[in-house]
Amino acid sequence: MSWTSTYEFSDPLRDLRPTPHEAAALHAELMRELAPGHVLHGVDLHVLARAIPQDEAVVETGDGRVALVHLSWSGRPETPPWPRTELVTSAQHLESVLEFRY
Repeated sequence: MSWTSTYEFSDPLRDLRPTPHEAAALHAELMRELAPGHVLHGVDLHVLARAIPQDEAVVETGDGRVALVHLSWSGRPETPPWPRTELVTSAQHLESVLEFRY
């Protein structure tokens, strides 16, 4: 079981697990932006949370990796390493990344 299953997202992140339609919209944009060569290209992804007001999403891969991804909202494949992606290994790691970003 991943640490995300019990993690309580809080400001600046909004939990999207209870709102699958919003998570699906972010997922669709992310799929448009990921190009071959990106660390998340071709990977099964689930959007868990969104940073407000930034264009970032917390995603979990089918194999349990978690990443903070900065979407460009270009609607097209980006040149890797875009969309900027930072893999996080734990709740504490995510919180430390967010602390310095927001």
